[in-house]
Amino acid sequence: MKKKYTYRIWMMLLITVALAGCRSTRKVTAGGDDTLPSATTPADATVVTRMNTMRRSETALTSKVNVTLVMGDKDVSVGGTLRMKRDESIQLSLVMLGLMEVGRLELTPDYFMLVDRMNHRYVKRPYADVRFFVDAGVDFFTFQALFWNELFCLGKDKRIPESSDFIATSLNDELLLTQKKSGKVSLSFVVKDTDLQLTHTRIGGTDEAADKGLTWKYASFEPFGDTPFPRQMQLSAQVSQKPLQATFVLGTPKVSADWETRTKLSNKYTEITVESIMNILMNLSK
Repeated sequence: MKKKYTYRIWMMLLITVALAGCRSTRKVTAGGDDTLPSATTPADATVVTRMNTMRRSETALTSKVNVTLVMGDKDVSVGGTLRMKRDESIQLSLVMLGLMEVGRLELTPDYFMLVDRMNHRYVKRPYADVRFFVDAGVDFFTFQALFWNELFCLGKDKRIPESSDFIATSLNDELLLTQKKSGKVSLSFVVKDTDLQLTHTRIGGTDEAADKGLTWKYASFEPFGDTPFPRQMQLSAQVSQKPLQATFVLGTPKVSADWETRTKLSNKYTEITVESIMNILMNLSK
């Protein structure tokens, strides 16, 4: 039984490893093909300004969540809770049998942390320690925008994007927003033309590394405050030459800020390296 728990924990932690070492994306079924449609004509340059007026006012969110991961021919589902506080923390807790927390992913402006409750071990690192994060300009505020379903700019900290940051192009009934300059990677968004709902975010390689990237898709929008919020999120990437797909299905989100934004661990926990996680994952995926 413990081995099964450990497998599920480290499959979950695989998400962060995937983000740290993004390789090529694959197609996923929810919401259609990951490849972006061909552009047609230039779009209204004020679309970003209009989307900024729609940014949600809620500063906290808590929701039950079911996470399904597929890597190669292996898949696993586990329940948990997603908690977010604007500009402070994102926590994804994994719970088995509805009672026992077995793993946790915590993102803050200063570090990311992965906790394995079953084996009393953890990884805690600043974003600057991960080469991909540095090269791509990825930080806490990147993850925050991904989980909150918002526009962002790579390498711009928490600054709200402006129209001048993007090239906007029409894609029939959608709009493609591409960041003009984002270092060694490209950043693009697909937005519905009718209601300006963000449905697709991609952090991809440049011409020199076109196969590298991460795709984050949104579906099942339902009311949350004044703005619809996606109850389903799906990311895809590739790790160790194996395609990874992670799907998050949320319950009913609530505006709840009654939780600690920093996880405290006892001296029973041992810190390990990101490389150690990769070795564990490589063995699990065989």
